[in-house]
Amino acid sequence: MHSAKEAEDYLKALETMMENYTNGSLKASPKFKSRIENSIKIVKSAQKKINKRSKTAQDDFKKLNPDLYFGEDVGETFFGGKVQTAVYLPLGRLSVADKVIKAEHPKIKTESVKQISLAAFKNKKNF
Repeated sequence: MHSAKEAEDYLKALETMMENYTNGSLKASPKFKSRIENSIKIVKSAQKKINKRSKTAQDDFKKLNPDLYFGEDVGETFFGGKVQTAVYLPLGRLSVADKVIKAEHPKIKTESVKQISLAAFKNKKNF
């Protein structure tokens, strides 16, 4: 799971499945029911960890960027990579560009997005 929202949506889907199984609208084996129950436990456990790490990422962001904090209900924390690094984005998905139209960097003399990204990675320049 890559965000608290994703975990919440998945949990709702599992709970709906369990409700449908319980009321008889979903015909499945007892083993399937057991798997749904187990999945719900796993997601709830993961959700607690995600919420804790999200809060830490949000607090760290607020300390470093007090002028870029837009409130509790706007930002979102995403998780990625093998170690599930938490990254808080103050405007949630709106914080990320859909497409790069033009890229310029004062220390790198190029306009190619790939070249800027590669040069920044090689030189470990932050921008």
